[in-house]
Amino acid sequence: MANLLTQEELKRQINYDSETGIFTRKISTRKTKEGEVIGGLLARGYLQIAINKHPYMAHRLAWLYMLGEMPEIIDHINRVRNDNRWCNLRNVTRIENNRNVGISKRNTSGVKGVFWNPQNNNWRVRCMFNLKVTEIGSFKCIEKAKIAYQEFIKSNYGEIYFEQ
Repeated sequence: MANLLTQEELKRQINYDSETGIFTRKISTRKTKEGEVIGGLLARGYLQIAINKHPYMAHRLAWLYMLGEMPEIIDHINRVRNDNRWCNLRNVTRIENNRNVGISKRNTSGVKGVFWNPQNNNWRVRCMFNLKVTEIGSFKCIEKAKIAYQEFIKSNYGEIYFEQ
């Protein structure tokens, strides 16, 4: 049987400060006292909280606390995985969540979607769109390449998902 935590049970046991993203215990347990800040940082940077001996991701608990539902995917807008302020969380699809990623470690240009093409001595711009790599163009100037990427993202997604 699945462990289904309800909003009512969650609010009975913990407080969530939507301005700070901090969770505190309302009821003392063996490991934590009433009023104590709770949550443990996982290796991947997310905060985890145990309720009734069951581990939950803090961002999912914030959503349940505020709206009474547990969506499948929650995105941290600023990409800081333990920043669980309400204004930093949004319910998204898998594709939308994948769009909000940082620059790859292999990126040498410092600009998302832009890479140097040594064959043509120019900056090439590409982006994933509709699950396919889309070539946006080639530019002699990295600033123009960056602008082209940003305009493509803004016009195709309606929100800006790029490094600033």
